[in-house]
Amino acid sequence: MSRVLLLRHSKAEKAGPGMRDFDRPLEERGKKHAAAVGEAMAAAGLLPDLVLCSPARRTRETWEGVRGALAGAADDVRFPDALYHSDAQGYIDTIRAAGPVGSVLVVGHNPMIAETALMLAAHGDPKALSSMRSRFPTSALAVIGFDTPLADISPGAGTLETWLARD
Repeated sequence: MSRVLLLRHSKAEKAGPGMRDFDRPLEERGKKHAAAVGEAMAAAGLLPDLVLCSPARRTRETWEGVRGALAGAADDVRFPDALYHSDAQGYIDTIRAAGPVGSVLVVGHNPMIAETALMLAAHGDPKALSSMRSRFPTSALAVIGFDTPLADISPGAGTLETWLARD
C-alpha cells in the first residue's frame, strides 16, 4: 500500500579548515555512486511520489545525482531541517507527516537513516536484512513496504523489499 525508500547520502569529502559539516560536498566517486543508484532505481521502477531530502549539501547533491537517472522523478521535493538534526524517530515522524502519497524517498544521514531502516523493517529476505543490519554504507538504499498509508507506519511493521548496497 505504501513504500519508504531510505537512501544514505553518497561519499562526501571530509570537512576542510573552516568548513561546516553541513556544507561538505560529494567526492567525485560519490557523484558517480549517486548516479548509479538512480540508474538502479529506474531499472527497478522505483519512482517516488515525494522526496524528503536533508538540506545539507551532500544530501542535496546525492538527490541531484539520483534524479538525473530518473525520468519522471517526483516534482515534489522538500528539504525538512529535521532530516539533518533529528534522530530515527524524527525521521519516522517526518515521513508520517509527508501527506497522502504512496511512496517517499528519504535522502539522509547515518546513523539516522540506518536506525530508521532497522526500526521499520522487521520482515523480508533474511540475507538482505542481515546485510542491512551489519552495515549501511554510503549510497545504500533500503526499500520498505507497508500495508498501511505512510501516516500510519510503525516500527516493525515494514517489509524490506529491496536492499541495494555497494560491496
